[in-house]
Amino acid sequence: MSSGGPPDPPSGKPCVSADMDSVTVAWSSSPYDGGKIVTGFSVEYSLAGNESAFEPRIVTLEPGLEFKIRFEVLEELGKGRFGVVHKVVEKTTAQKLAAKFIKCRTSKDKEKVQDEIDIMNLLRHQKLLQLAAAFENPKEMIMVTEYISGGELFERVVADDFTLTEKDCILFMRQICEGVAYMHSQNVVHLDLKPENIMCHTRTSHEIKIIDFGLAQKLNPDTPVRVLFGTPEFIPPEIINYEPIGIESDMWSLGVICYVLLSGLSPFMGDNDAETFANITRADYDFEDEAFNTVSQNARDFIGALLLKRKEDRLSAEQCLKHTWLDPESHKNTVVLSTDKLKKFIIRRKWQKTGNAIRALGRMATLSASRRNSANSSPTTPRPSITGNSVPRMSSLNEENTDSDNNASENETKSLTTEEILSNDKINCKDSPND
Repeated sequence: MSSGGPPDPPSGKPCVSADMDSVTVAWSSSPYDGGKIVTGFSVEYSLAGNESAFEPRIVTLEPGLEFKIRFEVLEELGKGRFGVVHKVVEKTTAQKLAAKFIKCRTSKDKEKVQDEIDIMNLLRHQKLLQLAAAFENPKEMIMVTEYISGGELFERVVADDFTLTEKDCILFMRQICEGVAYMHSQNVVHLDLKPENIMCHTRTSHEIKIIDFGLAQKLNPDTPVRVLFGTPEFIPPEIINYEPIGIESDMWSLGVICYVLLSGLSPFMGDNDAETFANITRADYDFEDEAFNTVSQNARDFIGALLLKRKEDRLSAEQCLKHTWLDPESHKNTVVLSTDKLKKFIIRRKWQKTGNAIRALGRMATLSASRRNSANSSPTTPRPSITGNSVPRMSSLNEENTDSDNNASENETKSLTTEEILSNDKINCKDSPND
């Protein structure tokens, strides 16, 4: 017999009674069985507070030999140009953790890792990946983090055993905003919020974790910061225009994530990176696709309050948490959202990790630099960087070819030589024969 749709959850509140060594749960049947007899139920449970029971700590670098004494290295979880991630077990506590082994050929490589450690020491929140320990070897550094086994959020919601509704999206976006709100309260901006960096704590959990603080920065309100890195489709206009960033820059990325989660569509995606950047700088998007036919007006209003060109006009993470849409009780609609387009989005994102996006941005930056230099009256005058020096290099997209199922792994940022910065002009980029 074919099913007419997913069955409704059990009606009413479950009745729970517990004694010292057992728990009894009783519930009413589903109002609608989906056109087929319901033959069983799945019951999720966890010890209270256990799912996020990882104890935050302040981490300082320890000698590399200490790592071998304290941890047993198990299976590989993922790898990339940065190195490799393994599952590990702390010998004294039997706690499962993840260890990222990072190749460090120069002192500058080690400084970058230390910067990430310093940032993560500031972020003691259950929605943010926590650092457990860090170790230093002559040519390698090891970052040990809590072990996150649930995989990427977007892959979870398109799984055959998951039925995505707008209310699910609300629950996920609320958690993301909670983590980002805490991060911003510490004056830390993530700068690479994207679907790949939103993970599920376990394979059956609805709890999320934000990972990858390799590009994050602690901001000083008195010091303007400009950057030239990020991931196309998710970077805000101020990065493309080489204007000062702020914690508001993350909020644009949240708007894009929410748009994609609800529809499976990328709001600013062009035929090439140049068109994508042009769409971003114009804040050119709409809700006209049929995928939004079942999405509430409150959800559209929420996205619209984030995808604003002027960063000062965007909702803060704290304001998002007070938005009508993020109140689960205000949304009673249980219409199932199609995930067909979201599946295609995930496939495309994985293909992009091969490095095509890195090369495209490099070509765009070079062409843009040439155009701008030709228009400047003093083309040899360098633009000051955040440290007051010239800008001889530009960090590219944080994209990487990795097969990681672990969620503690982080991508590497490569640098591309350029003389100037991105302009907000629409530039036609064509592949060169050597690419």
